[in-house]
Amino acid sequence: MTEYMTIDDLKKVFRIGNDKAYKLCGMRGFPAFRIGEGQWLIDPKGLEEWVAKLQKTNTKTVNVGIMISADADYTAEEMQQILECMVPDND
Repeated sequence: MTEYMTIDDLKKVFRIGNDKAYKLCGMRGFPAFRIGEGQWLIDPKGLEEWVAKLQKTNTKTVNVGIMISADADYTAEEMQQILECMVPDND
């Protein structure tokens, strides 16, 4: 069985705080799921694939530690959420 990452693991990998980690987990296409009302679990292989997909775009991109495609399947609101998630916070 796959060993899933927790929110704390995600925070360490991306060097982000609680707010941004939870926002990422709730985004469409992000490889995470929640057990009932409880803990978020992140698929590490899915996370690698998610980041790789973002990095492979050869369209207009913004570099915020990972490559985010402005022309991907994300809406403008979702792109704004991604960018907000990648800015360091103080929590």
